[in-house]
Amino acid sequence: MVFIQESKVEQISDFDIMKLWPLHKVEYSCAPASGSAGGLISIWNSEVFSVSEKHCFGRFIATIGILTQSNTECGFVNVYAPSTDADKIKFLEELKQFLSARKIPWCLGGDFNLVLDPEEKMGFSCNLALINAFRSFVNEVGVRDLPLMGGKFTWSNHREHPTFVRLDRFLLSPDFELAFPGLIQKVLEKSLSDHKPIVLEIEKSEWGQKPFKCFNFWLNEEGFESTVCKIMEDSKRSNPSIKIGGIMKNIKTAVKEWVVNFRVKNARNSSMIEQQISVAESRIQNGLVSSENFSDLRKLRADLWQQYRREESELLQKSRLRWFAEGDRNSNFFHQSVLARRKINALHSLKVNNQIISKPLLVKSAVKQHFEAAYNSDSALEVLNMNLEFARISSTQANYLQSRFNEEEIKSVFFASDGNRAPGPDGFNLNFFKKYWPHLREGILDFFEDFYGGKKWGEGINHSFITLIPKVRNPSSLREYRPISLVNGLYKILSKVLAN
Repeated sequence: MVFIQESKVEQISDFDIMKLWPLHKVEYSCAPASGSAGGLISIWNSEVFSVSEKHCFGRFIATIGILTQSNTECGFVNVYAPSTDADKIKFLEELKQFLSARKIPWCLGGDFNLVLDPEEKMGFSCNLALINAFRSFVNEVGVRDLPLMGGKFTWSNHREHPTFVRLDRFLLSPDFELAFPGLIQKVLEKSLSDHKPIVLEIEKSEWGQKPFKCFNFWLNEEGFESTVCKIMEDSKRSNPSIKIGGIMKNIKTAVKEWVVNFRVKNARNSSMIEQQISVAESRIQNGLVSSENFSDLRKLRADLWQQYRREESELLQKSRLRWFAEGDRNSNFFHQSVLARRKINALHSLKVNNQIISKPLLVKSAVKQHFEAAYNSDSALEVLNMNLEFARISSTQANYLQSRFNEEEIKSVFFASDGNRAPGPDGFNLNFFKKYWPHLREGILDFFEDFYGGKKWGEGINHSFITLIPKVRNPSSLREYRPISLVNGLYKILSKVLAN
């Protein structure tokens, strides 16, 4: 699908369309320009998108049909909003009324001539009333603006003291995002136009293997506890002097193997079980009444309930919604939260030395070099010979700080901590350590005793992931990200006990 705004033509022929997109199976719809101003053209491949309805208005073109590959009904809207402030409000109301009449997945794209945030305009002041009107439209229609990759602005006036604005964007309904979860929008380099083209596409880059992460619902699945307990016993039996760090590595390896078998055994998702229930109910409704059929139906319903719980728990953990009560049947909401979180935090491209790089290897190399330089630089403030007076602690306080750790303080801090915080390289959050405290207790206490005695840690105990959190909308450089460290469970416990 191609959206063209400000075509500046009153009529267009099939030959003109073929010059734009030389493909035999091309269809199009257009809104004529008024003289040399305005004009819209929407072009699509009819083998990919089978159109059933076309609605052509002065300021937008809507095409509704079926995406043949996924058999998904959806609508695409090509937008070219007016430039005068009074007409912009009328246009938003007209577009809202049209979209509200059809409850289908929507994809809106084009020149909205409006901004959603003051950060999207540089050079002149913003009209806050119009910003609020556009935000209200987005909220009421229920569409979402994806982060823009490759730049912050899409339009410039080319003057000596230029103005830069993000006028062009795609807005997607939640159902459209769920149907195509890998979508990103990015800005391309412009040529002679004052607008930069934007592209909506599915991310195809391969960023490498995802790190291991233990999900909460695994802890209650059949066979998980026996797997964990067995590997702990085997580790101690084969190496009586093994430390807690070594035990956790062995547990991680065993859990990875358990997960593979678990996923093979539980390959059915909730939709597949729902279809099986429908077939089982049809058999009974058609007269095949037997205790065996009733038993099968009861088992399928029990399986469905269990699968619901698994999927909701996993999605809730991925969505990072700590305020939400686990167990509520709201998978669609969790899906949308996961997608929104991923798109906001995703790093698809970076500006390095005034050049945009998007290849995964180049992005990884740039990030590595940046943090190696930052963490190896000597930026400490010299305080020698400054004759500063610092407050002093008492001998009682000093003795307390130097006293040995005791089990009660470790356990109390441990169980008071949020168990759902993101894990580090080990992949285990504190919920895992809480559940298996009776089995891990001895190793954890030894770990604290070793730390107190100044003994060397095992490899990997203080390893961490550096995670980049955007500080602004549509970040483009590493300076616009805030780094945080995700540490391993044992290191996290130690730091919390020390902080207390």
